[in-house]
Amino acid sequence: MHLKGQSLVTILIVVIIAMTLAAGAIMLTVTNTIASSAYSLGNEAYYVAESGAENAVIRLLRDKSYSGETLAVGENTATVTVSGSDPYVIVSSGRAGNFVRKVQVTLGYPDSIMTITSWKEIP
Repeated sequence: MHLKGQSLVTILIVVIIAMTLAAGAIMLTVTNTIASSAYSLGNEAYYVAESGAENAVIRLLRDKSYSGETLAVGENTATVTVSGSDPYVIVSSGRAGNFVRKVQVTLGYPDSIMTITSWKEIP
């Protein structure tokens, strides 16, 4: 019988299947890591925008002529603009890496008391 090479072929097939499965698992892990990192940076950008909006509310409470600024939040930045004069519209853009998220706050001073009427994320 000529079966001497048959075990080598079987081993090669098993090794190829194992390597294919391992490569698939590695690709799945890499894809999940990239997606997780993007999700994390997106959330970070949102919280940076929130921080900028909160800072702007405090600044407007102290000084009604406040018009905005670029604010460092850790390693990220929040760019804040204030428009209007009653109601005031605050737009805070948070940037983390290549991700940008925006928060808009609308507030006024009815009866000389600051009242926030809207606080939402905008596209």
